[in-house]
Amino acid sequence: NIASFLTTRDNLRQQILDLMTLRLSVPTMDLDDDGTPDLDTSNVHFIGHSLGTLNGIPFVEIANETETTDDNILTANFLTPGGNISRLAENSRSFAPSLLLGLLGADLSGPARGDIDFEAFFSVFQASLDAADPINYVGNLSNTTSTTKALFSEVVGDTTIPNNASPTPVDILHPDFIGTTPNPFAGLSFGEGIAAPLAGTDPLEKVSGATTIDSSAALGINFLRYTAASGATHGTPVLPLTDGEKLVFGEMIRQALTMILSDGANIAVTNAGLLQTVD
Repeated sequence: NIASFLTTRDNLRQQILDLMTLRLSVPTMDLDDDGTPDLDTSNVHFIGHSLGTLNGIPFVEIANETETTDDNILTANFLTPGGNISRLAENSRSFAPSLLLGLLGADLSGPARGDIDFEAFFSVFQASLDAADPINYVGNLSNTTSTTKALFSEVVGDTTIPNNASPTPVDILHPDFIGTTPNPFAGLSFGEGIAAPLAGTDPLEKVSGATTIDSSAALGINFLRYTAASGATHGTPVLPLTDGEKLVFGEMIRQALTMILSDGANIAVTNAGLLQTVD
């Protein structure tokens, strides 16, 4: 909600609190209605995708940093994650066109990228979001009161949550259609933005101190990337459409399962050809 920065912030904070409430409710869950809780409260895992990483990263970090162990998360799998939300949105090929066109206005006379007013808008927007932004929490994942195990899974060339916005932000072309309606601003280039070294997925790797992997490994704080050639897209973790995406989806599921079934001991990669090789 770019018309209300604080509403956006509070929506994210509420999502984080809802996840914490759910975690604390696990000990009371009676799935078969026999009057006895059914779940192992010491063996709880988290899988989040897209928005589920924006709220999930702060949730996992906060839960594992509290003095009590009753809310700990044993492992977390963050699929197509991102941070520095305002600049992420500015550089997203999915979100940026409508956002930037909204700032420019119908007559294109509004603030453009690089203008003082434009940069002030995004600076204030980000300042409002900082209290809930995953980039400000991810560095603590390996420094909490429990032994956190986490896997970050990135899609190279992600058009929804960009891999990065630095050092050369990408020009964004407005699409030919808005829904099914021809767009009169199709082909309009919004130009380059300023470098945003904390925006997108890649900065999470650096700030978290994660180790990048391309094969099976003991799980710690780890990062892996699905290549553009794999056919993976931002939506692959929830809605694989092509044969290539289905292969990636299967790999993502197997990795999540091995994390959970091994209680966080390891991560199994069965199709390394889908992953970007670590230099």
